[in-house]
Amino acid sequence: MRDSSKGAFEINKSIISLNRSYEITIPELNQFQSINAIAYNKNSDEFALITNEMAVAYTKDFNKSSGFVLFDKTNGNDMKYIVDATFVGDKLIVGAFNKTFSGTQKVSKEVKIDPMLEWQTFKQTSGSIMPAFFSHKEAWYEPSRKYILTIRSKQNYVHSYTNDGNFLYLITVPNQFSPKLILSYTSTKDYLLSGESVLSIDKNLKLKKDRNINDYYIVATDIVGDKMLALSLRYSTMLVIDYKNAKIIDAYTINGIENPKSMTIKNDIIYILDRTNNHKDIIKTYKNPL
Repeated sequence: MRDSSKGAFEINKSIISLNRSYEITIPELNQFQSINAIAYNKNSDEFALITNEMAVAYTKDFNKSSGFVLFDKTNGNDMKYIVDATFVGDKLIVGAFNKTFSGTQKVSKEVKIDPMLEWQTFKQTSGSIMPAFFSHKEAWYEPSRKYILTIRSKQNYVHSYTNDGNFLYLITVPNQFSPKLILSYTSTKDYLLSGESVLSIDKNLKLKKDRNINDYYIVATDIVGDKMLALSLRYSTMLVIDYKNAKIIDAYTINGIENPKSMTIKNDIIYILDRTNNHKDIIKTYKNPL
């Protein structure tokens, strides 16, 4: 159901398409079936694309890679289905649907990476990329994966990861046992749960009669200032969330997307990773409304 008029909100404004899309022609990604996540690092002015097999390609133009690794996906906590990614500083967080995540961090060529750590973490590497999370005991380095232990949302999967520097934010996708949209956040200092709130609606935003927000299905998020943009696959709607108060404050129609997987924002442009109906991954651009 992609018609925004069928959703819970009366919407009278749209996200503006920039009518420019990018094909992904990075050679290192050709061998993989699906690209599931995109993130942008403003510090290095480059994007990262991540496949479901946990291949990570850094890029500036979606045509060539400026760094590549392929994780040993089976070595660690289960990350069966990759859903999103976000940069916390220069650390790339790669998140799975079950709130398990790993990541990478590019380093200068002068930095010596422990070869055993590389071998335990990656099946392939272009070099100068470290795992974002690992332990160091005496002379032994060991990669690790994080898992967010939630309370209110422990029965829910997630499809989106984003952060504001201080906290990593997740929004649940509803199911028949736990239909509410729950915003969880963890400190980026230790990645332990800091809080959870059921999303509410601002008093100035009106719901249709006998409707609620529980059938919106958030597949991508990003933060701009004190607001979060949250893309719902169902009803092709972009929600605006006051994330510090867990409150939906606005909604926009967004047209021209088929099966969005992830999004990221660079300056005033939203980059949406979309899987077309013929199973091709492309990037579509829209004007940031905030």
